[in-house]
Amino acid sequence: MRTRLIGLYTSVFIFILSGCFNETVEEEGLAMITVTNMASFPVYGFEIAYENGYSGMAYADGSRLEEGDSLDFTFTKGDGYHEDGLGDVTFFVIIDSEENAYPIKGTFPLEAYEDQCYTFTLTGDKIENAQMYLER
Repeated sequence: MRTRLIGLYTSVFIFILSGCFNETVEEEGLAMITVTNMASFPVYGFEIAYENGYSGMAYADGSRLEEGDSLDFTFTKGDGYHEDGLGDVTFFVIIDSEENAYPIKGTFPLEAYEDQCYTFTLTGDKIENAQMYLER
């Protein structure tokens, strides 16, 4: 009986945790941007400039992102996120361990929509021809 209860509690705990990692953002006033590195040049992180702020994300140890690695940016109303979304967003790529960031051409108007999750992919073989794509 005790083993069954532990198994039940473990299952419920895993179910609750898995809800935090799916692509649906359920908390009010929350938006998430996931950026996946598919570029063949060195990438150490990403920075985002948006209407009411600026945010950066990299590995804590400063290591390089491998092709296929993703980083998540999470925004709440306190971060400058509002009911209409984040506004115009510009991406920057950190291309060395010195944290030099270079802008990616173009901006993305990120308006709020049903689940407020945005998924972007970085491509290119060098920073000069890097492109960011919004996946829907």
